Parts: sequence; C-alpha cells; structure tokens
Amino acid sequence: MADITNFNIGQGETFKILVEIVNESRLSPSSSVNIPQDLTNVSFEGAIRESYSSEDIATSFTFTKIPPYASGSVYINLTKEQTLELDQRKYVYDVLMTSGSSARRILEGSLHIRPAATR
Repeated sequence: MADITNFNIGQGETFKILVEIVNESRLSPSSSVNIPQDLTNVSFEGAIRESYSSEDIATSFTFTKIPPYASGSVYINLTKEQTLELDQRKYVYDVLMTSGSSARRILEGSLHIRPAATR
C-alpha cells in the first residue's frame, strides 16, 4: 500500500525529498523488522495531473537513487522550472516503483502549488 503524503510547493521552488523504501519482514506473529529495499534493478516513474482522470500530464518527477542502492534511498525531484510552469492550484500525483514485471505504488497524494511574489 502506498504512503499518502500531501505537499505544498511554491511556484519556482526546487522540490526534493528523500524517500526510504523498506519491506516489512515478520520475525514472529508479534514482531517485525523493516529491511531496506535494494534499488539496484529498480526504476521509478511519477506523474502530476490536474485530476486522476486527466489525460494530460502536468509534469513528471525525476529520481536519483542514492548509493549504496541496498540502502533503499531515492530522491524525488522537481526543478524550479517545472514548478514555475505549474498553475497555482491543487494537483494529484503518484510514484511507481518497478522491478522486472512487478510494479508497486510507493507514494501518492495531492500537490498544492502556491503563488510566488518573488520571480
């Protein structure tokens, strides 16, 4: 199940968050441990749209996996040029992680673009 996270971003701001992807491993019925996801053969894609039913993509995220890839850490990014091109409104987004033939939504939610006075 994807984490639901909502973001507020100012127009013209650089957006960069660090996400750590883990898998839960059960040690017993009452205890578990989180194990980082190895990102070596994993790819990511993420889109921002006006609504889930919109055909057009407003923009797409870029991703930077952090070595060592076994740490499960990835940066999700938008450039200042990308956020400047987005209208001042609320959007929806999601991020998919793909490995081989399986895909998993790891993050989703809303993204609100705030106006900027300084340009």
